[in-house]
Amino acid sequence: MCGIAGCIGARDEQTIRRMLAAMEHRGPDDNGIHTAETAVLGHTRLSIVDVARGHQPLTGCCEGIALVCNGEIYNFQALRDGMNDAHHYRTDSDCETIVHLYEEYGPGSVERLDGMFAFALLDLRAGGGILLARDPIGIKPLYYGHRDGAFYFSSELGAMSLAGVDKVTEFPAGHYYTPATGFVRYYELPKGEKNPISSIEAAARMVRETCIASVEKRLLADPAIHVGSFCSGGLDSSLVAAIAAKRIPHLHTFVVGTRTAEGVESDDLQASREVAAHIGSTHHEKIITEDEYYRVLPEVIKHLESYDPSLVRCAVPCYFTCELAAK
Repeated sequence: MCGIAGCIGARDEQTIRRMLAAMEHRGPDDNGIHTAETAVLGHTRLSIVDVARGHQPLTGCCEGIALVCNGEIYNFQALRDGMNDAHHYRTDSDCETIVHLYEEYGPGSVERLDGMFAFALLDLRAGGGILLARDPIGIKPLYYGHRDGAFYFSSELGAMSLAGVDKVTEFPAGHYYTPATGFVRYYELPKGEKNPISSIEAAARMVRETCIASVEKRLLADPAIHVGSFCSGGLDSSLVAAIAAKRIPHLHTFVVGTRTAEGVESDDLQASREVAAHIGSTHHEKIITEDEYYRVLPEVIKHLESYDPSLVRCAVPCYFTCELAAK
């Protein structure tokens, strides 16, 4: 998780620095600012890929282009291998691939990305401009607004409140934006096949292969970074952890649960221990009380930036899990 912020049409570095400071929790490892004549890009970083050289904003990869990105590009290596020799990579960062892809295909390059992302690319070359994009289903957050003719954007609503814009709007998923084209939809959910699979064996095989491929392509972290997985003992988290454990030497698993005054533990604690023992992970537990739950609730809603009951309900144990993993 990283955070991005910026403005187009104004050299408002002071505001962007304040917005980044409000999102420091999204990226404690590094932060940076790139200032142009009428634009500012800012980034606060959580190091995942190319820990040593992945500083953002990414500049110097291509003359006149700067990038800030929150996300991961799963197919970056395949895209990189398919580039011609004219492209010279400065880092091993998955995000740098966006710059070189843009060089070749312009805004339409977004369609070739497989990942979760929200990014802003500033092109100061003749005929260039700004390109903002959000992943197909909106996994990564992105908001925008206008003030005095300038376009402001950030990863969080709280940071947008510091920009002084009249109105904040959520950047639509599966779209890119340039001043020349406005918002362009580049992705739509595929329509169902006219001839659905009728064989149970074929359907099971497809589900299995797709699930395994989905987990594998997300295991991009630098080898120096320990990888962890939620593991409540339920079907979904157990499958993800089991697949990851086969491909990672030392997987860490995490669970949050409760214990009654009589010492009876919640089902997730018991089930997750069975799963962890079966897959051979290094297992971590946190037992929370009702008082602790209500104590963190305001903080969870603040960072979640939503009052949706189903989101809040699952976000509270997720908060405690992340707190445990951070240690």
